Amino acid sequence: MSQQNLGLITATASVITACGVIFFYWQVRILRRSLAADHERSRREKAIEVMAGWFAQRNGSLAAIAAMNVVERLDEPKCRLLWNKDPVSLDAAVRPFAEEFLAISGHGAAEIQSEGTLTLNSRQSAALKSYVVDERNALEIVATAWRHHVCDRTISEAEVLNVVFVQHNRARLEVFRRTSGIYPSLAALIEHMGRSTGNKPPLPTR
Repeated sequence: MSQQNLGLITATASVITACGVIFFYWQVRILRRSLAADHERSRREKAIEVMAGWFAQRNGSLAAIAAMNVVERLDEPKCRLLWNKDPVSLDAAVRPFAEEFLAISGHGAAEIQSEGTLTLNSRQSAALKSYVVDERNALEIVATAWRHHVCDRTISEAEVLNVVFVQHNRARLEVFRRTSGIYPSLAALIEHMGRSTGNKPPLPTR
């Protein structure tokens, strides 16, 4: 074999090797893009799955909505009584919402005071708390998935914004959450969304 032929073979082999390296590089890039796209699609699907579970729980009970309308109007001392399932005296401004909750949930009539206030007994207080706790627990699951990047954050934030906040500057049921001392993921979500909407920190309801 002549020196010229040997050089040609070597050059051809080098070109083939280089082409193989380039082909392998592009295959790796395509694979990475595919894996990233699959991951993002999986996160979006997970967000939809988590949100669907939350909506199913939230929309399944008019009593739960009525309960939230009551509790979001309570101050910290009353939220503490509610958390402990103690009797709670509600002022005249909250009374219509409490009466609506009792009528929908079927937990009887409350005691009406002479000044127009309404007092929930321990059984009614426990019932009111249970509805709100169930709703907060469901939202905590959404917030936990958001907090640990299990689901798409953009979708989660867009779906819960108007539920977590009232007029984008007051956190709903925030006094109740703080009084409970739990729901860490929901606390992180509220803080983040308060910053992203230009309101930091988000204000409690009362």
